[in-house]
Amino acid sequence: MNYEMFTYFVNGAMVLFGLIMAVAPKTCTKKDFREDNQIVEKTRKSGIGMIICGIALLLIHFITFNI
Repeated sequence: MNYEMFTYFVNGAMVLFGLIMAVAPKTCTKKDFREDNQIVEKTRKSGIGMIICGIALLLIHFITFNI
């Protein structure tokens, strides 16, 4: 497995985990805090942030290595 494939895997995993956090934040929140709406909303926002970071890293990878 070369370096390029590893970065695609990491970016894909980051986007996938972010998507799971954004779609089902209550499931991803710690059991003790699932009833607190502020913490569940923070989990959803963190998921959206992970999606954005994963896509940004993928774009940076394309720009850096494919020119």
